[in-house]
Amino acid sequence: MLANLGLMSFVVFIVPICWLNERYGLRFSVLTCAFLMAAGSLLRCIFINTETFTILAHIGAILVGIPGTLVLAAPSAIAATWFPPHERITATAFSQVLCQLGGVGSFLEPLLVRSPGPDVTTAELRSDIMRLMYIGGGVGVAVLVAAVVYFPAHPPLPPSISSSVERLNLVPSMKAIINYFSKVIKKRGQAHAHCSTYAKRSFAFYERPIMVSIIKSERGNNMLVDEQQFIYHKHGTNKDSTVIYWVCSQRKKRHCKARLHTKTSDEDFEVLKHVNEHTHSSTKDQVDAKVAHETLKEKVKTSHQSSRVLVSQATASLDEAVVSQMPNTSNISRNIRKWRQNLSNFPSVPSGRTGYAIPLEFTIIDGGKTFLQYDSGIDDQDRILIFASDSGLQDLKYFKNWAIDGTFKVAPEFYYQLLTIHVQQGKLSIPRVFALLPNKTELTYRRLYEKVSELLSSEEPENITIDFERACFNGIMAVFPNVSLNGNPSVWLMMISYGFNEGVCVMWMSVLNFSLLQLDIHMDQAMWIGITGILASSVGALVSGRLTDKAFGRMKASIIALEFGALGCYCWFLLLTLGMIKVTMWQVYTSVALGMTFSYAAVPLYFELTVELAFPCPEVVLGAFLAMGENMVGMVFLLLFFIKDIGYTWVIATLVTASASSILPLIFVKEVYKRSNLDRHSSNTSVLQINNPD
Repeated sequence: MLANLGLMSFVVFIVPICWLNERYGLRFSVLTCAFLMAAGSLLRCIFINTETFTILAHIGAILVGIPGTLVLAAPSAIAATWFPPHERITATAFSQVLCQLGGVGSFLEPLLVRSPGPDVTTAELRSDIMRLMYIGGGVGVAVLVAAVVYFPAHPPLPPSISSSVERLNLVPSMKAIINYFSKVIKKRGQAHAHCSTYAKRSFAFYERPIMVSIIKSERGNNMLVDEQQFIYHKHGTNKDSTVIYWVCSQRKKRHCKARLHTKTSDEDFEVLKHVNEHTHSSTKDQVDAKVAHETLKEKVKTSHQSSRVLVSQATASLDEAVVSQMPNTSNISRNIRKWRQNLSNFPSVPSGRTGYAIPLEFTIIDGGKTFLQYDSGIDDQDRILIFASDSGLQDLKYFKNWAIDGTFKVAPEFYYQLLTIHVQQGKLSIPRVFALLPNKTELTYRRLYEKVSELLSSEEPENITIDFERACFNGIMAVFPNVSLNGNPSVWLMMISYGFNEGVCVMWMSVLNFSLLQLDIHMDQAMWIGITGILASSVGALVSGRLTDKAFGRMKASIIALEFGALGCYCWFLLLTLGMIKVTMWQVYTSVALGMTFSYAAVPLYFELTVELAFPCPEVVLGAFLAMGENMVGMVFLLLFFIKDIGYTWVIATLVTASASSILPLIFVKEVYKRSNLDRHSSNTSVLQINNPD
């Protein structure tokens, strides 16, 4: 029950501790929590009287549980504040390993407190317990003194670009995380009707034109098609060039000797002679494919649609047999780019954002429709360009759920990013507005959204899904104050996975002796099994943290691999418990130690990947949410022990189930590295310039 009091106080005080950290900083928060920990430990040292001790022990459990919020949530924040990007995961792992090593003390208690028995008196047992309380109180006071003597709030200079970026405030960040589960789509009927209209407009049915006698090859050469849909290649002419000789297109491939002789004429290809019959079936599919390809080439001359849309429209109504005769999609797209390059007369590349006017032909699409909706001016040093079709703007009015994202890789040389606004309907996310932005300041975002609002005649969205970027967040709230902002669903998937895995695993370590009793292993041996597991898991966390720091972009795969390893070890221990494998001590030690190692080695990766996904949400808030999920699951797990007469086999079965359940959410996590990408993208920029642009 004392353990559950600590967990419950953690959940209750999670928000106040996060607010304390935001309001007064990390140093003040650490000092406050160190004081509460020392006070809670000392309360249990005051009275020996049983009733008074019991009351104070419960109060002390609550006081010690409150700092747990910061202890479990702060490692990522400390790593981000003090360590460069290539050492952050290692630093997080080191902080969490120290917390894990504290668990060794619980397994050493049998060395300090004798087990009740006929040879141990009540007074001796009480004396042993009080000695243990005095040691705990002394450790609490030592930690408080150490924090008071030296715990600076931050280093003299930030170790990375991302560490100098201002984080979201507590309330907006929590609202943004939670709001993912509270999407409300209004005007669904209207949106659904408009979606049907949009689908018909965007995926227009392609109709093949009437067959002609001459079609073009991919290289632009003439090919003849007869009435039976056989294709012929030009083979030559007679001496006076009055007759053209044609051979079957399958002459080499199928040794077909069919030939045609026609008159030489630009308008009339009258057949003079038909020589030999075809040795194969009609090539109608090839004819249709050639015609579709030629029609697509003609459409490219007048359409500004993307190659993907053009290919989709060109093949929408064709049979699979016809499509199979066409070049693959990548080759067709390459051909479209080549055709456009040959047709276009592009102006010279500008030397900057200012001093040039965009030619009219690059501001319109589809036969003269406006595409460049806004240009802030040729003399604007922070020039903003907004591209959208008229139908795209109409979609933003009808669809009230938007998604906003920015990319740096495809932005032109003189622009910082290309920002896209998508409309969301069901599982579809369709880009409708494209904006080139010179930077990512709050002022720029505000200018962008104000102009978008103006283009939409002040129509507002109801929900916006964004990456957690403070400047973008503030810009949206300034222009659309009533909008509901939704966070990255992957953040919640990480929290669910972490809660299932660590919530049961950590609590299982504290009650490991109950599982070992099923194997007839008692406290004296259980102590060393637990210590071995903790030491091994601590080493595992440090190793996984360091290796992941070295191999950028592999956190999700690493977590899944570690979770599968832990699941295998827990299944091994379950088989030992059920008697399906003969019990030996080496198997017990190995299955427990390796299971704990794999499981705990994933902990720093969970924290760091969650921070990457939700950046720039405060690390402390995200860590607190992860730890809250862990503690809530752990609390339910411990409450199951109050059910009578169910034995203890369910303990390891629950661990196996929780471990397996933690893997599924990870599969759907969309792995992005917002914080690290910022550091890598800005690796040549001075941190001092970020803090002081002037």
